[in-house]
Amino acid sequence: MVAPLVLLVDDDPAVAQSVAFALETEGFRVRRYGSAEALLEAVEDRVGEGAGLRAARCLVLDYHLPGLDGLALLNRLRAASLAGGAILITTHPRRGVCEDAARVGAVLLEKPLIGGALLEAVRDACGLSRLASEP
Repeated sequence: MVAPLVLLVDDDPAVAQSVAFALETEGFRVRRYGSAEALLEAVEDRVGEGAGLRAARCLVLDYHLPGLDGLALLNRLRAASLAGGAILITTHPRRGVCEDAARVGAVLLEKPLIGGALLEAVRDACGLSRLASEP
């Protein structure tokens, strides 16, 4: 069985590295991007890298990104037919961000990501929690 692919976008290299490490340790494949634009450029490459990205089971997106915020990025990714589960991560969510995230079907997690909250959310987004609990 091929490990689920997670696309991770965070402009803080230390956060991206630690999140990727945690997910890879649990058996996920992770593709990291330092900006919304970098991921969008990769997705638009329909022959090369972008073709494989459509198989992503989960999107982990920093909410506070330069240029395009995580919610706007998620909307662009949905328009490009990336249908994986979505998790927005942020340090200080402004009023209404939780509701905005829920409206587009995303889970919102606050940084620092302590404990198993992120891993549980990624498993849920990939459909792995449901599979593990089924007989």
